[in-house]
Amino acid sequence: MTEEITSTAIEVDMPDENGARAAISAELSPVATAVMMPFDATEVSEAMRAYQEVVRATLDASDWQGKPGTSGAFVKKSGWRKIAKAFGLSVTRVDDGVERDAEGNPLRAWAIYRAAHSNGQTQDGDGYCSVDESRFAQVKGRQKLENDLRATATTRSKNRAISDLVGMGEVSAEEAAVAAFAPEPFTGSLDEPFAALGELISTETSDRLREWITKDNHGIIPASTGRALVAIGRALATAEAPAIPSTDDLPF
Repeated sequence: MTEEITSTAIEVDMPDENGARAAISAELSPVATAVMMPFDATEVSEAMRAYQEVVRATLDASDWQGKPGTSGAFVKKSGWRKIAKAFGLSVTRVDDGVERDAEGNPLRAWAIYRAAHSNGQTQDGDGYCSVDESRFAQVKGRQKLENDLRATATTRSKNRAISDLVGMGEVSAEEAAVAAFAPEPFTGSLDEPFAALGELISTETSDRLREWITKDNHGIIPASTGRALVAIGRALATAEAPAIPSTDDLPF
């Protein structure tokens, strides 16, 4: 039998505007006095199981960043759109904008989107994208800068709104920016290749090149870049060194 929660009467001794003290009676509502209880554990477990089944049935490999089922896997934009459709969600824009510098160049885009279900539950998600992200470091990556900033902020906002409403704490691939863009690291030694390059373009420039590569790739040297450097180093070690090129236009 469920115990009925009733209002609770209290009296508080407080001074009035003239400094005299008087007893003030008040009624606390059941909402104010009841202990907030979590959902039934069985219901929560069932909801999690149902969510996981929907994800497995709805998404395919192309909807994941990484291998599905592993700790490093994240649902991509296409996957969150499928999840929204599977749960019958609507996603609408609440607000968005672009921050600019003094010359009017875009610096950062932001967006807020709202995911809503027919049962009345809603969730707002905010998303941001800045020119400081590594993919915009090169000239080629900035050719559609404003469009890419806005599009990425919008995607992150929608993904977060959907995820927070039904995603059981899932993180989207677009939210995990470092994970999405960090390449496989090179694990071998690059001392010899960079030493060989140093003899060709000077040790100082070779060191600058090494620093530039690691800075642009989250502190590591990508495996493909490392293998290429090893091949170049071996070629330089067995060939006559060509004339030292000009380094005035190097981007590092």
